[in-house]
Amino acid sequence: EAFFRRLLYGVLLPYGTGIAVAGSAAAFAAVHVTVWGAWVLPLDLAAGLVLSWQRAASGRWSVPAATHVLANILALV
Repeated sequence: EAFFRRLLYGVLLPYGTGIAVAGSAAAFAAVHVTVWGAWVLPLDLAAGLVLSWQRAASGRWSVPAATHVLANILALV
C-alpha cells in the first residue's frame, strides 16, 4: 500500500483523482497477476479500485493499508 496508495497515487494525482484511482488500481491488479495468475485480475482490479477510492475519500494512505491488512488476515482464517 505504501507503493500503490502513497507513492504511485501521489505521482498520478496531478493528472486528476480519477487517473490516480484507476492507475494505482490497475498497477495493483497487474502486480497480483504475477503472483496468483490472470484469473484473479477482475477481483484484484475491484479490490484496487476500492482501496484507491478509500485513499481518495480519506486523503490518507493508512486507511487502505489497514483494509488490506484486514483482508489478508481474513483470507488466512
